Amino acid sequence: MQLLEHGQRGQAAFEAALRSLRNAQFALIGWDAGPGEPGSTALRRGQLIRSLGRLGDPAVTAEAQARFAAYVKNPASLPPALYDPVFSVVGRDADQAVYDQLRALGRATTSIRQKGRIYGALAAAKDPRLARQTLDIALTDELDPGMTRRLVLGVAYGAEMPDLAWQFVQQHRAALLGKQDAVSRVTFVPDLFEAFTDAARADERRRAGSGRPRAPRRRCPARGRPRRRPDSLQCPPQEACAA
Repeated sequence: MQLLEHGQRGQAAFEAALRSLRNAQFALIGWDAGPGEPGSTALRRGQLIRSLGRLGDPAVTAEAQARFAAYVKNPASLPPALYDPVFSVVGRDADQAVYDQLRALGRATTSIRQKGRIYGALAAAKDPRLARQTLDIALTDELDPGMTRRLVLGVAYGAEMPDLAWQFVQQHRAALLGKQDAVSRVTFVPDLFEAFTDAARADERRRAGSGRPRAPRRRCPARGRPRRRPDSLQCPPQEACAA
C-alpha cells in the first residue's frame, strides 16, 4: 500500500497517519524483549521498527543509529533479533561514512545470512549517489553472483528508485543476466518492473522481455479441467474440485 502511494499527492498525509498508527503499536512492546516474551512479539517488533524507519520516524531512526554505532564497537551489544531492523533503518538513512562502515562489515563477515542482510541494507539507501555505488557492486566479484539480483531489486524496491535500477539494467543487461541462474534470467526484468506503479510502464515491460515461467498445468480428475499447481503438490480431493 505504501508503495502505491509513492509519488502521489496524498503520500505525506498517508505516511503521517500510518506513522501514528505504527507508533501506537510500537509503544506497547518497545525496543527490548521482556522476560518470557513470545517469538511473535519479537517478530512484530522487527516489523514495526523497519516500517517506522521506512516512514522516516525520527525517534526510531535515531535509536537505530545509536544501536548500530554501539554494535560497531561491540557486536555483542545488539541482540540478533534486532540485526535485520537496525541494519535496515541505518542503511536507508546512511551517509557515505555509515555506508562505508556497513560495506566493510559486509565484506568482513563469513556468514552468508549476515552478508545478505548487510548488503540488503546498503541497497535500501535513499541517497541516489549511494544507490549508484550499490548498483556498481553488482558488476564486481564482491558478492556471490546470485546475490547481484538482490542488490538491483533492493535499489528498485527498498530505495524506491526503480528508474535508476532499470537504467542500470539496460546499460549492463548482458553482464547482470550472465550472473543469474536459468530461472532468474527469465524473472529478473519482470520482477524489477513490479516496482513501478505507473501504468504507462506496462508496454515497456512487454517490450523488455518475457514474463515469468509458468508452473505445469495438472488436471483435476473430478472435472477434467486444468488446474495450475506446482509439481510438488497433488491434485486436491475430488470433493474439493467439485466445490
